Amino acid sequence: MSTTNSQAIEMEKREEDIRVAEQPQTYDYDSGLQVVSGPQWKSNLGRTMSMNGPQTAYSLLPETDWTKQNARFQVEHSDKEIQHQEEPPKRTICGIRRKLFLWVSFMVTAIVIIAVALGVGLATGLRKHDDDRTDDIDTSATNGPQLQIRDKSGVAMTSPPGQDVLYAYYTDAAGRFLEGKYEGGSWDQNNMVAEQAKITTAIRSAPEPGTLLAAVSYTRDNTPVRQLFFLDTVGVIRSINNTGSGWDEPYRIMSDQSSLPQSQALAACADTNVNGFGASIPELAYDFEESVVDWRVETIFNGSDPRAGVACTVSSSASNLYLRNSTTNALQQLTYNFTSKTWDPGASSDSSCPVESRGSIAAATDGQSTDYIFYRSNNKTVQAFFSPGQNITETQSDIESLNYATVGYRLTAGWATNSQGRMSAVCVNQRPEAQDLFFTSVARDGGWVESYTETGR
Repeated sequence: MSTTNSQAIEMEKREEDIRVAEQPQTYDYDSGLQVVSGPQWKSNLGRTMSMNGPQTAYSLLPETDWTKQNARFQVEHSDKEIQHQEEPPKRTICGIRRKLFLWVSFMVTAIVIIAVALGVGLATGLRKHDDDRTDDIDTSATNGPQLQIRDKSGVAMTSPPGQDVLYAYYTDAAGRFLEGKYEGGSWDQNNMVAEQAKITTAIRSAPEPGTLLAAVSYTRDNTPVRQLFFLDTVGVIRSINNTGSGWDEPYRIMSDQSSLPQSQALAACADTNVNGFGASIPELAYDFEESVVDWRVETIFNGSDPRAGVACTVSSSASNLYLRNSTTNALQQLTYNFTSKTWDPGASSDSSCPVESRGSIAAATDGQSTDYIFYRSNNKTVQAFFSPGQNITETQSDIESLNYATVGYRLTAGWATNSQGRMSAVCVNQRPEAQDLFFTSVARDGGWVESYTETGR
């Protein structure tokens, strides 16, 4: 055997040892919002970190019986592991080699983590549902009552880069995914149900009624991609892609983690600036340029509320994460530090505007320096703003369309042109008694426009 081959084998063995050493670890913490990064599991550090400073790793602790349900994770993804879990259908997104970092966040139950660590109990139960799939349906435009949004449906929005188009996703009363295309603020249909039907398409049946939704858009090799994330019948994340020629078959992106029942947290962000990756709960990052990477837990956001919402934003200057601090109930902002590769807790909301328990959180960025955050507080929807180096400023909004839905209903937000031709943050809410989607556009100067879909009336 040549010296070169021996060196290559030794290098592969060393890399495998490193990957094994960096597998997910189980932790139990007693107080405060803490962030633990996967590649730094074995760093020696005390247990008295401030929420106002960079969150880095704890020293390695023995595996323990996890009894708290307050952990949020980030996980890195590779096709190699997916092939072991479940052979996915052909995906347009795979095979694209330029670097892209994709964030997905959701909440994980402690029992699933324990089952994965200790044996096959719950994993076996999950495998019984491996054949869960969505059925093909007629994807032609729908109309009438079929356009009605399901009560407490998940909602998501995304705007493709360089396009003045906003796509909104929700599930209808029949349990299907619907995609509404809104261009130039034309989501205000003004009772024109026929017009609403023209821009609304049924994608396929949803596997879990009222599932949480998250969506991202990006361009790969001049091909626009829209990607939708949702939960299947056992709470495992699935994804479907659209590259302009229809939607691919859904596939599980991770089979050994399940979301909490009645969870409000599912968020997705795509970083097309190649700044790095990071995100949510857990963070699932895919780097299309790396040849071999594995799914692994990257960060535990201890002290975050696992039953409240989560939101993330990406701009050319910052990547931010928003969640509910389980100790203070405040809206907590974290910024990803691309130098230290840690999440740095930063600003938080005022004590007079806490995030309600099980309250949804949505955020959008203007792409420059300001994030617009919407969340439920004191039986109203708070409209908050955050810029790097500043405090979170918030006001309990009196805009009627922002306050229709109560806790248990989902919010989503995007950045687009409103019906007045002004760039604005668009928050989507649901009016329960009308089964409509309500769009509230908030411009930089505070001016706002409210509009709504006429779904089935």
